Amino acid sequence: MKKKLKSILCILFVFISAALFAYTYSQESKNNTTAEKDKFFVLDNDLVVYVQQRDHVPLVNIAFAVNVGSKNEDAGTSGMVHILEHLIFLGETEFHTADEMNREMRQHGAQFNAHTSHDLITVEVSLPAQFWEFGLRLIKEKVYHLKFSQERLDKEKKIIFEEIAQHQDNPVSLGTFLALQHLFKDHPYQRPISGDREVIEKASVEEIQAFYQRYFIPSNCAVAVVGDVNLDDMDKTIREVFGKLEKQKSEEPEKKQPQLNNIFKMAPSLKKTAKVERHLDITQAHLMIGFLAPPSSHEHQLALNFLDRIFGSGINPLLRSILFWRGRPLVYRVSTRYISLQYGGAFLIHLTLDPKNLKKAHWELMKFLKNAWSYKYSIDDYPFDERIFVTDYLETARSAIKTSYQEFQEQGMRAAVNYAVYILFSKDIQSKKKQAPYMKRVEKIKSSHIRDAVSRYFSGKKYVAISILPEKKK
Repeated sequence: MKKKLKSILCILFVFISAALFAYTYSQESKNNTTAEKDKFFVLDNDLVVYVQQRDHVPLVNIAFAVNVGSKNEDAGTSGMVHILEHLIFLGETEFHTADEMNREMRQHGAQFNAHTSHDLITVEVSLPAQFWEFGLRLIKEKVYHLKFSQERLDKEKKIIFEEIAQHQDNPVSLGTFLALQHLFKDHPYQRPISGDREVIEKASVEEIQAFYQRYFIPSNCAVAVVGDVNLDDMDKTIREVFGKLEKQKSEEPEKKQPQLNNIFKMAPSLKKTAKVERHLDITQAHLMIGFLAPPSSHEHQLALNFLDRIFGSGINPLLRSILFWRGRPLVYRVSTRYISLQYGGAFLIHLTLDPKNLKKAHWELMKFLKNAWSYKYSIDDYPFDERIFVTDYLETARSAIKTSYQEFQEQGMRAAVNYAVYILFSKDIQSKKKQAPYMKRVEKIKSSHIRDAVSRYFSGKKYVAISILPEKKK
């Protein structure tokens, strides 16, 4: 009788908690549906612009995206994008020195940053709302009026060499690079974002400037503004600031890299499984397992985001519980990462463990992934009388994604960057509005979608295994 009463109370607690969460979430959704306004337009020089008005915080976030990343490099230009990112972030322009620009940014309370990826460069400015016009002019000067000098180039090369050395000495960075290198063999994504040290060392000012002039043109860029702005004022000023830039046609990718036009509509299977071993001055072993995954625009992207949460995130990720062997953990830490790129994707599983457990953990992991298409991820997959004793991985992931989405909505810069990237590659924002709202799509994900994604991308598929081991004792 006591056990039955305990079970009833537990079931009631689950239902009450779910009801409270649903009510709280619905109330938050109502509170967040303030009259946000937005505007999408394209300038005569083909620069794509998106502005979203948010009045609840007196800040403005500006993200500028340039469609050039390591994918646009070849063996002779590997590292050019990384150099340009450094020059934008730390260098000088045709009108101001680096010290003058830094002083101006401090006086206007501006935070400035720049990032490089496989697909693009993003330049970001966040500042008080009253200085939004300064932010626009700052980005224009930084992006379109770079000054190139041998002195500045030599200085940035030294910094980049230090970064490359750090990546090579870090087991996670090294493992990630080696995994992508073998997953995307003979594809532009195989090249490192940081670049090739020998190419960077030999790069001249003239070569960097020629690369810069090819890609940094309005038709290859997009700008997104999110914050406390007046849409009409912003429209007028953006046209004034950026509209005078000359219209130019980009040669990419049709002429230079035609293979990028129709690659990775679906992530293909690898021809064979690749296993790579490296040794570093570390005490623990690292195992990086990589699978090809769908690109950022694919319909299965959301299911892979769920799998990222289910397999490797949270207090008790599924893979950690799988890698308990006879009551003893085979690993110290488990994490996963879904990298969704414009022309392909990768799903990485990272294990930190004792070197003596490497083979056993590898075997147990692949054994699970081979049959993970049949796993019960949701409480609905179990008979009613068994549900109280199981973990609902699907709902746990759904709650985490909802929380992350709410944080995204509150963080203006994250929103601005995502909008800039989206309109850069789609050249449209209206198509995004025609899609089902993101949260509705999140709600519709079921256990069957998770199993289908596992079957398509993990079960029985070829993969890459990178082992980073402690150096052998002499």
